[in-house]
Amino acid sequence: MVTGLRLAGAGIVVLGALAAVLLGLAPAWVLAMYVMLGAVSFAVYGFDKRAARRGDWRVTEASMHGIDLIGGIVGGLLAQLVFRHKTRKESFVAVSALISVGHIAALGALLAGVWGVPEVLFLL
Repeated sequence: MVTGLRLAGAGIVVLGALAAVLLGLAPAWVLAMYVMLGAVSFAVYGFDKRAARRGDWRVTEASMHGIDLIGGIVGGLLAQLVFRHKTRKESFVAVSALISVGHIAALGALLAGVWGVPEVLFLL
């Protein structure tokens, strides 16, 4: 069940960002940000899983959540599935879920017209 929720959350974020860009509600860099930061988050989770197996230096949970919060959530959710990393730690899973819901809510508000990206950000 949780696996399906992770996949659904990642998919909703990507589709929401894509829809916002295609509808002209967000600049293209928003989708690019989700893709690039998602790749960074995925790599960080992979690095941390490898370090955990080897007993090496680890990435802090706060750092992983920080990357997810600023836009890497898709990669974080997918990495949890692929690497089976941090999936048993309930507090980590709960924070990841809250971050996912936050991104979905923000994209939903954008698509519903409740919130808009300031025009100046379209120039970046």
